[in-house]
Amino acid sequence: MSPTWYRYLRYAVCAFLLFLLVRLIRHRKPKETYIPADIVKEDPGFLQSYDTATELHRYSSVFFIESSAPFKPIVTIEPRQACAIESAARANPHKKVIVLFASWNEFTNPNQVRFPDILTLVRLPNVHFRWLDLEHFAHGTPVEGVIRSDKLHQRRNGAEYLSEILRLVLLYKYGGIYLDLDVVTMKKLEFYNPNFFGAETPRLVGSSVIGLER
Repeated sequence: MSPTWYRYLRYAVCAFLLFLLVRLIRHRKPKETYIPADIVKEDPGFLQSYDTATELHRYSSVFFIESSAPFKPIVTIEPRQACAIESAARANPHKKVIVLFASWNEFTNPNQVRFPDILTLVRLPNVHFRWLDLEHFAHGTPVEGVIRSDKLHQRRNGAEYLSEILRLVLLYKYGGIYLDLDVVTMKKLEFYNPNFFGAETPRLVGSSVIGLER
C-alpha cells in the first residue's frame, strides 16, 4: 500500500470514529436531574410559599434567590450554584439558609426544577427551599408596579434585574444576609455591624453580598 493510500485510510478511520462519537453523544440518555417526588413528601415545607413560613421568619437567615422561573419553563440549579448553597450551610450551621424560587405562579411542581445535587443539600438540616410568591411578596411595596409591568420581560436579562429588586425588598422585610448563587462561603457570616455591602474592588461596592438588619 502506497503512503498516499495509507494516509487516506487513516483519515477515513478517524472520520468514522468521530462519526460514532457524535452519534453516541447525541443519543446518550441524559442523567435524571428532576427532584424526586419522595423528597417533596418527606419535607412538607419543600417549595411551599415563604410568605406562610412563619417559623423561618423568626431567624436572621441567609438567602439565595433563583429568579429565572418567570422567564423560562424549567429552572436549573447548576452544580456551582449548589456548591454556593452547601458552603453557606456548612459554614453557618446555626443560620437558616433559605433558597427562594421567585415566581408568579405556584412553584410546587417538582418537574419545574432540574436540581442534580438535591440529595446532598436536602440532608443539611439548615437548608430550606421555598417558593417566593411574587403576587403576595410585591404587594404594597414601592416595586410592585415594576414587577407587575412588562418592563422586565422586555429585557434580555430580565431575571437579573428581578433578582436585584427582590434582594433589597427581601432584606427590607425580613432582614438577614443575601448571597448570589455564585458566592462561595469560606467562614461564618458573623459581623459586628449587621448592615453591609460586599466590596467587588477596593473602590467599588457590589450587590452580590448584602446584609441588612430588620
